[in-house]
Amino acid sequence: MSAEANKQLVRRHLLEAVTQRKPELWSEIMHPEFTVHHPLCKPGREGYTQLLSLYWQAFPDVVIELLDLVAENDLVVAHYVERGTHLGPLFGAEPSGKRYEKHGFAMYRIEDSQLREAWLQEDDKGFFDQLGLEGFG
Repeated sequence: MSAEANKQLVRRHLLEAVTQRKPELWSEIMHPEFTVHHPLCKPGREGYTQLLSLYWQAFPDVVIELLDLVAENDLVVAHYVERGTHLGPLFGAEPSGKRYEKHGFAMYRIEDSQLREAWLQEDDKGFFDQLGLEGFG
């Protein structure tokens, strides 16, 4: 795929599948052996599904704003800001009603026109601090 096609795939993943909560797109855009490298994510596509389900329950209004996408060969890097309100339980913590804003970077590797691997780096400490959750991050 071209660099532009790879960027479009990542854009579709973040803005449609994640922000618009369309997991039915995952089989189309995610490789069956999709792996996410993040300390809160269990291995495989199922682990990613579990993590997103947890986030969607805790932050039903979560939105991702893409700030930049850079692509080279089979890699795409996304710089984004995520915003939401803590309205559901999260890691045993009751909803606080607090809003958060979290900046992050994700690097995706594309294989066979699908997302094959992702590395996430987010401001988790700042995220938990904004929610008033001690002992996390």
